[in-house]
Amino acid sequence: LEWTVLVLSQSRAGYLAAIVSTVIALLFFGKRGYQALGSAIILAGIVILVAGPREVIDSFLYAGKQSGLSVEHLFTGRPVIWERAVFALRDFAFTGVGLGAFGVVVPLLYPMGSESSPPVLGDAHNFFLQAATDGGVAGFIIVVWIIVIVVRRLYRSLRIVPRMSVNHSIIVGLVATFVAFLIYNLVDCVALGTKAGIAFWMYLALVEVVTGRMLPERVGEGGRRRGFRS
Repeated sequence: LEWTVLVLSQSRAGYLAAIVSTVIALLFFGKRGYQALGSAIILAGIVILVAGPREVIDSFLYAGKQSGLSVEHLFTGRPVIWERAVFALRDFAFTGVGLGAFGVVVPLLYPMGSESSPPVLGDAHNFFLQAATDGGVAGFIIVVWIIVIVVRRLYRSLRIVPRMSVNHSIIVGLVATFVAFLIYNLVDCVALGTKAGIAFWMYLALVEVVTGRMLPERVGEGGRRRGFRS
C-alpha cells in the first residue's frame, strides 16, 4: 500500500528517499539482505530494459510535469525558493515568520515573479530552511539538536542489540525511516507547523519509546535512576 501511494504521488524526492533508505536497510541484514538487494537490482534492470531507459529517465525527471521541460527549467524553482527563505531568515532571524506562515509571508514580502517558480508556495522545500524561517535561529538550533539526539540514540541502540533479532529489525526500520526523511526533506519539505508535520513528532516519540527500552539507564549519586541516556 505504501509503495502504491508513493508511485501515485509522482514525487521524485520521495522515490529517491525510498530507494536509498531501502538499500541501507537491506545492507543491515547481512547475506539475506545482499541477496534481496541483488534480486531487486536485477528486477529493476529488467524493467528498465523492457520499458526503455530513455522513457524511465524522462518519467523520473518529469514526473507529474508537463512535457517539453528541460532539466535546467525543472530545477530552477528550488534555488529561487531557497533564496527567498534566506531573505526571510535574514529579516526575521530572532522570531522567524511563524509556524505555517511561510506560504503567506514569503510570497508577500519577497515575490518571485518567475515563470519557473511554482504558483503556490507553501514551504521552503528544505526542512532546515523551513525550521529556520518558522522559528528563527533558535528554532533551527532546536531542530538540529533534536536530530543529533535521534542519531545518537539510534546509533547506540544499533550497537547493543543482537544482530538479526526482532529489536535489531525495529531499529533498522527506524534508521531507514530517518534516512528517508532527511533525503526527502533536503529538496522538499513537510513543515512542522502543518497537519502533516505531526508525523515527525510521532516518529520522535516512537524513537524515544523504542530506544528507551533498549538503552541502559543512568544511575546518579545514591543509586537514584536519572532516566535514559540520550
